[in-house]
Amino acid sequence: MASYAILLALITACVFTTAGWWLDQWVLACGTTWRAMPASALLAIGSGVVILITASRWLEVPGAYGPVQYWGEEGISFMMRTRASTLFVMLFGMLLSVTTALLTVASLFYEARRSRFSRLVLPTLAEATFILAHYIFMEYEFFPSA
Repeated sequence: MASYAILLALITACVFTTAGWWLDQWVLACGTTWRAMPASALLAIGSGVVILITASRWLEVPGAYGPVQYWGEEGISFMMRTRASTLFVMLFGMLLSVTTALLTVASLFYEARRSRFSRLVLPTLAEATFILAHYIFMEYEFFPSA
């Protein structure tokens, strides 16, 4: 069951990232790829973590919920590795969140084919998704514990 949750999270992250990139580069025609790349990566992290935690709870994966976990069973130890990896992904996402915000503000000073504020759509979606992921991560205590 844990592998289904991880697979679903990876597929969802790929779909959201592709849709966000398409929206930013083709529909809104923003053209600043150096701003869109970190925003797309942040969108992938946020959507992947949200779906991973939600799917793990829906599928009732052993070791996916609660603050205290035991390392005896194979399913629980597999989920603990996933929880530890998710912790480091969230830490990297925080760094990427700051980078996305700084690059987005910097991109507003460049000339645009359309409205400059259309460049805010993808980063705003990415930041909102990451904030939701951080909330779910902390609310459900998905981080590894003793």
